[in-house]
Amino acid sequence: MNMLSTNKFLDEKMIIKKALRSIEASNSNAICNDAIALVTLCRKNKKRYSRLDNFLSEYGLNNSEGIALMCLAESLLRIPDRSTRDDIIKEKITHAKWQDHINKSESLLVNASTWGLLLAGKVISPKEDPDWLAMVLNTVSKDTVREAVIQGMYILSREFVCASTISELDQLNFNNNQSYSFDMLGEGARAEFQAISYLNRYIDVIKKTSEINNLHNINNNVSIKISALFPHYFARKDQQITKILYPRLLQLCETAQEHNVSLTIDAEEQDRLHLSMKLIQSLSQETSIKHWQGLGVAIQAYGKRAQDVINLISEIAIRREKMHVRLVKGAYWDYEIKHAQVKGYKDFPVFTHKAFTDVNYLRCAHQLFNSPNLNFYFATHNAHTIASIYHMGRGRQYEFQRLYGMGALLFDQAKNYFDKFPAVSIYAPVGKYEDLLPYLVRRLLENGANSSFVNRVMHRELSPSEVISDPIKKSQKMLNASTEMITKPLNLFTNRKNSNGLDLTDPCVLDELQKKILLKKENKIRVSSCSTLQVQNHEAIEYLSKADQSVLGKISLIDQNSIIQFNDLLPSRLWVKTHITDRAKILNQVSDLIEKNPEPFIYLLIHESAKVVEDAIDEIRECVDLLRYYARQSESLSDLTLSGPTGELNQLKYYPKGVALCISPWNFPLAIMCGQIAANLVVGNTVIAKSSELTPAIAYYLVDLFYQAGLPKDALHLILGDRNIGQALVALDCIDVIAFTGSLTTAKHIHSSISQRDGALLPLVAETGGLNAMIVDSSALLEQACDAIIRSAFSSAGQRCSSLRILLVHHSIKDRLWNLLVGAMNSLVIGNPCNFGTDIGPIISEASRIELTTYIEQFKKKGVNFFHNSNNTQDTLNLIPPTLIEINSLADINDEKFGPILHFMSYKKSDLNLYLKELQTKGFGLTLGIQSRIDLQIQNILEQLNVGNSYVNRDMVGAVVESQPFGGIGKSGIGFKAGGPNYLKQFVNERTVTTNTVAVGGNAELLNTIE
Repeated sequence: MNMLSTNKFLDEKMIIKKALRSIEASNSNAICNDAIALVTLCRKNKKRYSRLDNFLSEYGLNNSEGIALMCLAESLLRIPDRSTRDDIIKEKITHAKWQDHINKSESLLVNASTWGLLLAGKVISPKEDPDWLAMVLNTVSKDTVREAVIQGMYILSREFVCASTISELDQLNFNNNQSYSFDMLGEGARAEFQAISYLNRYIDVIKKTSEINNLHNINNNVSIKISALFPHYFARKDQQITKILYPRLLQLCETAQEHNVSLTIDAEEQDRLHLSMKLIQSLSQETSIKHWQGLGVAIQAYGKRAQDVINLISEIAIRREKMHVRLVKGAYWDYEIKHAQVKGYKDFPVFTHKAFTDVNYLRCAHQLFNSPNLNFYFATHNAHTIASIYHMGRGRQYEFQRLYGMGALLFDQAKNYFDKFPAVSIYAPVGKYEDLLPYLVRRLLENGANSSFVNRVMHRELSPSEVISDPIKKSQKMLNASTEMITKPLNLFTNRKNSNGLDLTDPCVLDELQKKILLKKENKIRVSSCSTLQVQNHEAIEYLSKADQSVLGKISLIDQNSIIQFNDLLPSRLWVKTHITDRAKILNQVSDLIEKNPEPFIYLLIHESAKVVEDAIDEIRECVDLLRYYARQSESLSDLTLSGPTGELNQLKYYPKGVALCISPWNFPLAIMCGQIAANLVVGNTVIAKSSELTPAIAYYLVDLFYQAGLPKDALHLILGDRNIGQALVALDCIDVIAFTGSLTTAKHIHSSISQRDGALLPLVAETGGLNAMIVDSSALLEQACDAIIRSAFSSAGQRCSSLRILLVHHSIKDRLWNLLVGAMNSLVIGNPCNFGTDIGPIISEASRIELTTYIEQFKKKGVNFFHNSNNTQDTLNLIPPTLIEINSLADINDEKFGPILHFMSYKKSDLNLYLKELQTKGFGLTLGIQSRIDLQIQNILEQLNVGNSYVNRDMVGAVVESQPFGGIGKSGIGFKAGGPNYLKQFVNERTVTTNTVAVGGNAELLNTIE
């Protein structure tokens, strides 16, 4: 199993070079000739092309019409209200050029559909046109158009799904020469009630398949997804997976064995591969099913570890009855690429070139043919792959597999063309339309893409040899290419390295991290203020973990009488004289020190700020990104020569402001503090850093890293103390600029204090909180919205200034989304963050817990619709369960409650603008979320709300440095955004120097230009 960890991010070229050596002996010319022959035969028999193949051939993703149809298919059928359906039809249809596709397809159905879409576009958006057609269309109602388009989407959907319910399977035409693999549609479960529903549906389909098999003497089988059986199918949930998920998986296998039905465990995301194999390995050795030959797995050839998985399954099968493998190319390539970039992985777990995937598929096929303990199926719609497998497998027992509604013509021609062509089974989805849509979009994306064989096969402008595109020759050419087609995760940003992410989906990584963190506990911390001035500290006091109340060590807070010494503090002369490029090197050195040894900060973030491990790692990455970004941005502060008349030199220069006071909060004690310090240091300021009294150790160890990196100690002073110390620092005469992150109340106190002081005006850069809202309309994908809401509202126990506080939901989906959220919330584990399976840790303090509890109780007494999780709570202090409160008016909430509390309110479309206006009048403007598929709706919301950071169709927390500079408007902050291109300029003074260069004599340069 260890190779699944070590080989996840192997260099793809190394893998492909090895793969090419193993398959280069195959008859390449014969394979290509056979593949060309198949394409030619398909074109000669074009009338037998399926409706869906014709559709995809005409509407690929290389034109706006294909994309419009994908958007419609993805959302239209699940939108419950007519008004929103009209909006999305109008938006997606009226802007497309349907006339370009009139009578272009070989299919009468596709041509008829094109005419219908053209007419729909004209009805919805009539032009001033004397043409008789336009006049006729103006008499047709929107209802007629709506129903016509909906029916068209239903027709398209039925081409992908063999039955909407299990009972409808009886209506299929069965024969002994063709079997089905039934797949119950649905993505991963978000809630326990969904997982139980999927489990029961799997049991029902197994029983129905057994009935059909016995009746027709056939061997249909069933495919299942492990993620459908448990809401949190992640490696860090190993205890719950062992206790809850694994018995369900075993139950399905035993049920399938009892009914003599083969079961295939479908492949999922690469991050779940190691975990899946671990479960399958245990499952395969269960005494109750060890002698059952019906257990199998799907393997994705686009994954770099596909060969490792085949080896593992082959070894497993030695100790039991035979197993089967379905080899597929992979269905979530675009997700895998983006996910690896977002997580900061050292490379991709999948190949970045389609040709590499095709070559690896052939390598895996070769491997399977040499695995005597396995039966296998080859799932493909590609002529070259079919021909390659046929040549490779002559005289061997195997099957091909195609998707329901696709590839029938290609395989029919292959049966006629090749001698003794093997059987072809069908992967057949079963499910209702709302479950079909994610699957439908995935198929459209895969097969509508420009590189897809299905998309290209009927394009006569392409020759058959161009269509088949020999992957071996193409890969050999790509191996010699020096440039990357897709930017690797660590090279994502220009001129700076992306921060490393820890792969928490790898059980080996989790085990190693857990051991390192436990070792840290043996070393008790001892921290105090750091300054070159002779400050006095109070006697050290015992310091407890907020995670488990264990003793972390001792801290010494500064004596307030020492603060007066800082009145005479002068900027560090050595640091001011240090060149800005050398200052940037210090920042980069600190970032490298953190990345080289992140475990101490992971330990401290868990124990001192009660963060779960994922949040701790995210914060460390943000800290590293800020250091590197500000180091790079410092290059923009070089002197500028400005425009002016001849004989005159005008220069703009940047100088440090002097002494900066940086006041940071407890909720992001590492990233925010580091960002404030780094920004001021790199421009040459001397920094007094005041951390929260709740997180002193993180501040101490961060400052120590700056010293280790070579920063002069008189350039950075750390002050540990309470809010009284903060007030005393704000009043110091030496301060030239203040950077503050915290509550609005404290920000106003600081503003009031500095406005009343004598002397120079003092600039304040402040980031406070917000009443952050998310709007979910009825076109939103509810599962996606649920994921975004849960993370936005409850990650970090709702203790982010960006956390979601108000959820506005279209009334037509109110009940469905409420129930989904309740189910998802109920599955969260709340408790000790030392346990990696914990989703939500404690509130920061007892005082905060009391305040939030009192607030929740007030709503309980009102009798409102209300839910909070109390099922998975562990015995830890200061816990507040995730809480969902339905409100009837936005007037019910006017200030921020810093915890896992989400206010839920439904709206009618006619009232949305009024609610947006009411949100705007509250004066906050930090983060905004929008879940919608309608561009005009999105634009309307964005225009009405003046918000610093808006997020569309994703969660609204975890802003990434440089990609999403962070900062609010109005009550939510003042100043340029942190992690953005202008942030550093707030901490410098600008000076211009104008020199008359011809003060003596004349302008020789100008005179020399005269002929």
